[in-house]
Amino acid sequence: MLGVTSFGYKLMSEGQSYQQVKTLDTIKIPFLGDIPLIGEVLFNQDIMTYLVFILVILAIIFYRKTSVGLAFSSIGEHPRAADAAGIPVYKYQWLSIIINGILGGIGGAVLVLVQLGKFSENMISGRGYIALAAVILGRYTPLGSFGAALVFGGANALQIRLQALGVPLPTQALAMLPYIITLVALLGSIGRSNEPESLGKPYIRGSR
Repeated sequence: MLGVTSFGYKLMSEGQSYQQVKTLDTIKIPFLGDIPLIGEVLFNQDIMTYLVFILVILAIIFYRKTSVGLAFSSIGEHPRAADAAGIPVYKYQWLSIIINGILGGIGGAVLVLVQLGKFSENMISGRGYIALAAVILGRYTPLGSFGAALVFGGANALQIRLQALGVPLPTQALAMLPYIITLVALLGSIGRSNEPESLGKPYIRGSR
């Protein structure tokens, strides 16, 4: 996929010049934004950050309180039993791929619209693997994954702050900090992961 992105970028950018766009402004929520410590962190953010909060809440409600969400969960655990119960397994699997693609696209848009203001090749820098680690560390739940993502995001913010403070360490070593914390967290979660029973196992109707 990285090769496709690089090829498409070079194909579209050949002979073109791109201007940097203005990043999204922060929106301070009245009263809540003035709360000491957490006000600045949680309630003085850009609209994409608020969208994440909303999506996490909606995901929790969807998976715990709706029949469709429970159907998605059952397919992840035991697709054959779900199929026997009349749930259209293939349809839901394709929907999962589409929805995850949309959410992944939103995640990539954050880098352009919030942080950089432009697209650059390889701008993701392996963050997809960190996102996967957040899901594993979060025990495959929306709230747990959100919490793990906050930890990894904090590690990334820390390495940026340390560079700004002029800490006498190579820039490359500081840039490695989020990935080191990711590896340590994954090693600590070995044997305690609550992964779906059928994760990574293709389902073929009629097979045993």
